[in-house]
Amino acid sequence: MARKLNKLKLVLTIFIFLLIIIILSYFTLKVEDIIEISKEHSLSPRERINKRCYENVFIENKTSPKLKELIMLKEKEIEAIIYYIAEEEIQKKSVEEGMKYLKIGLPIIESFVANEFPCKKIIVESWQKRAMGSPGHIIIGGYKKEESRGINDPWLLYHEVTHSFWGSHNSPIWFSEGSGTFIPNLIIMKIEKNPPDFWEFSHSNDMNKEYKKILKKTKEKNGDLNTPLINLEDYKNKSNRGRLFLNKIYLLIGEDNFSKMYKELYKIYTKTGEKIDEKNIEEAILLFTPEDKKEEMKRFINQEIWGSQNNLKII
Repeated sequence: MARKLNKLKLVLTIFIFLLIIIILSYFTLKVEDIIEISKEHSLSPRERINKRCYENVFIENKTSPKLKELIMLKEKEIEAIIYYIAEEEIQKKSVEEGMKYLKIGLPIIESFVANEFPCKKIIVESWQKRAMGSPGHIIIGGYKKEESRGINDPWLLYHEVTHSFWGSHNSPIWFSEGSGTFIPNLIIMKIEKNPPDFWEFSHSNDMNKEYKKILKKTKEKNGDLNTPLINLEDYKNKSNRGRLFLNKIYLLIGEDNFSKMYKELYKIYTKTGEKIDEKNIEEAILLFTPEDKKEEMKRFINQEIWGSQNNLKII
């Protein structure tokens, strides 16, 4: 009996010892986290934004060829570096095409969405078979025109560039993904009014017609823009709802006010360095909504952002 009791004491002692180690490790981690957070908050909003840019710029790839140029945005030069694997001449050609699209589109996106591109450089990794964008960093795949869209598709390129301004780092998913879809459409419409000689991209100028295609299946979904994400289908639906929402705002307040609304939101972000929320978005929209449209706009915002109703009436 005494032997069993001693064994039990030993097991209990070991258990308590391990528990103490786990607790100490937990609090040590938390202290480190707190130190890191305090460092982050000791920076100014602009320094925090720049920090995010450089955290997202990937380490230089020494083995892959790169195309390096400067893009003028007003008085500021943006260093654009595109890395690619040039196994075939066509890959190099498509990367160079992508740079042309970047040089013509980036200044327009900047003038429309914000007053200043957020990063001093933009890095594009062009060999990946996927696409993503964050401040100053784009990964984009696909080289040949007959393949899935890639760096020589200006719409996809502008979608990812838009995420340098608006992404999950500074706005709700529906707003960042909705912007990533809606803004490229607007930019391409502007370019196609007077396209450069090298422009070979074809895009439908009838956004209402395009959006009506996704309207029915989006209407069938329950919830509002704040519905939690559970799976990939929810993510896609929220992206669709976001662009339909922005399309409606654009139609109600007009392009000039729409651009001012974006710049106001970006000013809030750069002033605080923190993520904007739905309340910020609502206030910025109403700030630039004409008086004769305000009641309609308030009803629409209550319906779509705050979920007063579950009846999507975008177009």
